[in-house]
Amino acid sequence: MKRVLLAPVAFLALSAVAPTAKAADVAVQPVPVGPGPLQPPYPPVAAPIPFCWTGFYVGANLGGAWISEDFVDTSGRTFSLTDSGTIGGGQLGYNYQIGNVVLGAEWMFDATSLNLPVAGGASAKTKWVSTFATRFGWAWDRWFVYGKAGGGLVGTDITIANLMNGASVTTSNDTAGLLAGAGVEWAFAPNWTMKLEYDYLALSSLPVTSTAAAVVADSSGGNRNLQMFTVGVNYLFNWSPALLVPRY
Repeated sequence: MKRVLLAPVAFLALSAVAPTAKAADVAVQPVPVGPGPLQPPYPPVAAPIPFCWTGFYVGANLGGAWISEDFVDTSGRTFSLTDSGTIGGGQLGYNYQIGNVVLGAEWMFDATSLNLPVAGGASAKTKWVSTFATRFGWAWDRWFVYGKAGGGLVGTDITIANLMNGASVTTSNDTAGLLAGAGVEWAFAPNWTMKLEYDYLALSSLPVTSTAAAVVADSSGGNRNLQMFTVGVNYLFNWSPALLVPRY
């Protein structure tokens, strides 16, 4: 009789303990860790590399030019003369960037259509302009605002004619002066830039004289200046000798 009663009691005791054991097993099981707010499912995107202006460049330019000069002839008369025309050529230079500061040097050579008439049957044709200047400015990624300072040389053919008999003589004269300018440049592609530039070249006086017996003309000039406004395109080489990094 006792054995029959013990069996139901044991069964009821095991039934009460089993749910508790299952609950304990669930409590100690580790919770699987998945992607959360501090664990992005994708790798972070790298920040774009700023444009680098360091390196050599070569390019071409085209624009307009204005020249003016005050001439005084042998009789003491003063003539204020001006002429305008086109200008075009090329440039070669080098930039070096330190932070946002860009330093460099540039050589430009341009041909012109300027032909300045002078009193007494003389004329001064400006054939070419060559300048060498430092460039210095501030860069904002693909934009570069700069100034220029240096010097220039102008090649001129002077023709003096006798208005009475038509005799004339032509001589060449190269005059030098100081250069100041400013511009803005924009990198529109990894290796290509476009620039707008203004330059002022203060030249030494241009003497216009002749010793030919058939030609009677004698003038001297002063306050001579050449102004140039050009649009240019440059190709920046895809390497930097200073940094040895690709251009982006």
